[in-house]
Amino acid sequence: MLGVHHPSVCSTLVSLADVMVSQGRSEEAAPLMERALVIAETTLGQTHPDTGHVLARQAKVQGELGLPQAWQTAQRAVDVLAQSLGREHPVTQRAVKLLAELSGPQDAPLRAAG
Repeated sequence: MLGVHHPSVCSTLVSLADVMVSQGRSEEAAPLMERALVIAETTLGQTHPDTGHVLARQAKVQGELGLPQAWQTAQRAVDVLAQSLGREHPVTQRAVKLLAELSGPQDAPLRAAG
């Protein structure tokens, strides 16, 4: 039996949240993404590529909800993914695209790695 902080639980929460977003249920998806991020950061660490993926998915949910922190979350995802996978990796590039789609601070430059 898997514990509540197992990485597989994190993956399941992300998948469930993605389905909810596709159904227009972003408000219900948000707490699932928050829980998934806590699990990822706790079990895998803040710089693990799976944590970066969860951050990107959380940014997408935040963007759907019009939350101002969506851009910062997406930027953090890009930083984590670029550091762990490299700037040219397809997963990093998808996060960069998400970042570009979100409206960020006007004075904040787009950066693909820290």
